[in-house]
Amino acid sequence: VLWVAMIASSTTLFLLASWIPILTVGTGRSASLAAIGLTLFSFGGSFGGLFAGWLIDRLGIAFMTPIPLIAAVLVVTIGALEFSDMGFLAMLCAIGFFVFGGHFGLLGVMGMFYPSANRANGVGWALSVGKLGSIFGPTVAAILIAGHASLSQLLMVAAAPLPIVAMGGFALGRLRSTASRPVVV
Repeated sequence: VLWVAMIASSTTLFLLASWIPILTVGTGRSASLAAIGLTLFSFGGSFGGLFAGWLIDRLGIAFMTPIPLIAAVLVVTIGALEFSDMGFLAMLCAIGFFVFGGHFGLLGVMGMFYPSANRANGVGWALSVGKLGSIFGPTVAAILIAGHASLSQLLMVAAAPLPIVAMGGFALGRLRSTASRPVVV
């Protein structure tokens, strides 16, 4: 479950991080606005990671489930609606908050699912397998862009893995809560 969620999360994260500048310019905006947009995407992600960590510590892993679902809605929305430049930048910041938030949430909890003796090896495997998404996402975007897909089509594809991340977070939360319950004899 963790590995699938990591692949899905990395697919969306790296697709967006790799292609935001090109997609922004493709909407008729300037290259300087594209650079600001990518910066705000990452800036929002910093706070999203802090929020995800806080949320998981306070309420548990399963409560991070809405984070990637909100990200999916925002990613589809930015491709479907027209925004002013300031609105577009605000949306990129919000998308970064939720996309990175879900990703950092997974990174923060992955050590909980491996025994102490194998934790470093297990986390290393999860990160390495998750990197498949960092290859897959930008590659799919490149193929779609080369095929002249519309912005809304491309962003729907970018959003598609996010419900998988949410389901993974929910399942991990259930696994963790089941594993941490005391055994009643």
